[in-house]
Amino acid sequence: MIGPYKIIALCTNRIHDKECYEFVGELNRQLCETDMRLFVLNTDITDDEGHFYSSGSCDIHELLYADGIDAVIVDEERLKSSVVTERLIATAKELSLPVIVLGEQHDGCMTLKSEESGFGELIKHLIDDHGYTSFHMIAGAENNPFSDKRIAIFKDTLAERGLTFD
Repeated sequence: MIGPYKIIALCTNRIHDKECYEFVGELNRQLCETDMRLFVLNTDITDDEGHFYSSGSCDIHELLYADGIDAVIVDEERLKSSVVTERLIATAKELSLPVIVLGEQHDGCMTLKSEESGFGELIKHLIDDHGYTSFHMIAGAENNPFSDKRIAIFKDTLAERGLTFD
C-alpha cells in the first residue's frame, strides 16, 4: 500500500495500441473509484522468447520489487510471451503477491480468459467460494460483440445466483 491505496501492478505490452490504451484507461478509472490505484509496467516484446525492442524494456519488471505493490495483473494476452509471463508470475510469487493472469491458466494464479465460459465460471467461483455479492464490471468498448457477450454472461450468472445487476 501507498498511503490509503492498494497498488495493483499491471504488466502489459504495447500500451500505445488503441485497444490496450483503452483497457488501461478503463481499468484505472474503475480502480480509482475504490481504494486501489494502478501502476502500469509496459514493455515492448518482440517474440515468445522474451526478446525486447529496447534494452529499457528488459528490466521494467524489476519494478515489481518496489515497496507498496499489493497485487499483480499479468496481461498474457498482450505480452504474448510465455517466457516473460512465467518470469512475472515467479517474481510475484517470490514476493507473496496475488497474481491475476489475463490469458491461460497458471498454477497458483487467478485466471481471466477471453473465452465466455471461463468468465461465467469466475463469477460463480467468487460468489460460491468467496461469498461476494457485490461486483464492479469492467467491460470493453460499447457495441463490441465480445464485450457485449461478457456483459450478458455477467448478468445471467448473477441472476442464476439470485443477485441483481446494478
